[in-house]
Amino acid sequence: MDAEVLTLTVLLGIIWFLGFWILGGVFFAVLTLIRLGRIKKVRFSCLFTIWALICASISSYYGVRLSMGAINVCMDTAATKSEVISSVFVCGFWGIFGVGAGAFAALLIGGFGIFFLSRSHNKKITPPEEVNLS
Repeated sequence: MDAEVLTLTVLLGIIWFLGFWILGGVFFAVLTLIRLGRIKKVRFSCLFTIWALICASISSYYGVRLSMGAINVCMDTAATKSEVISSVFVCGFWGIFGVGAGAFAALLIGGFGIFFLSRSHNKKITPPEEVNLS
């Protein structure tokens, strides 16, 4: 793997991780609030962070790998530095973002599994009712 492709893959992996982690975390936080579910937050957070890192890494690697054919064709026809930079984004758009969308779907599916693994089975303790003595 060339140094430029490796740099693109690592940079894309970091961007995907931050996006997946923030958007997926917000999605599951809202889901928890709507369902009023009780989950073990530390367990969910750790497992979801690891899962987001795995999904982002796989997405960036295969997205760049899938797009390299189209990117190379566009880079061969590019004459200036700005055309080279834009060819990476324009020609590799569908491959990179298509794999990214699939990875986000996998993140949500895996997140639901982690969500159900992290459910708390303890019943919610309610305080006793107040007694009015007057």
